[in-house]
Amino acid sequence: MKLYAIFNKNNNIFTGFAVEDSIHIFPKERFHIKTFEVPEETINLARYRVDGCFEDSVLVDLFTEKKTVVTEREIDQKYIDLFERKYEELTNQSYSPNNLLFDILDNSPIVEELRKFRQKLKERKIKEIEGYNTSKFHIYETDQQQITREQEIFK
Repeated sequence: MKLYAIFNKNNNIFTGFAVEDSIHIFPKERFHIKTFEVPEETINLARYRVDGCFEDSVLVDLFTEKKTVVTEREIDQKYIDLFERKYEELTNQSYSPNNLLFDILDNSPIVEELRKFRQKLKERKIKEIEGYNTSKFHIYETDQQQITREQEIFK
C-alpha cells in the first residue's frame, strides 16, 4: 500500500500524510509529495513519523523501531498532577491556585512541606528527561522543538 508524505513546497517541511483516495486534494503547485510503501494492513498513521526534509526524508515506523514520542508538555503535566495530588493529600481540599496562594499568604505549615516536595519533583523530572534523551526507545521533543515544527508546517 502506498502512503504519501505531504511537504510544504516553500520550506520542504513535512506537513502530514495522505492515502491513495485523498492525494488528489493536495495541489502540486503548493506541495511536494513523496511516496512510501507500507504493509497492506490497515494503516494506523500514529505509528509513522517522517524525519527530515523533502529531499532526505525517511519514514520511521515507531512500532518496529519500538520508539515512543515523549513531549515536554506531557512530562510537565505529569509533574503538575503529582504536585496537585500532594496538595490535596496534605490539605484535604481541592487544588486551585487560589487555595495555594491563601495557604502561602497565611503561612500555613504545609507550605514548607510543599516546597520540599516540589524540589524532589524537579530533581525527578530532570532525571526523567535525561533518561528519555539517552534512550534508544524514545524520541523526546521540547516545547520549542514542537513549536518550531508546527510553525514550519504552516510557512
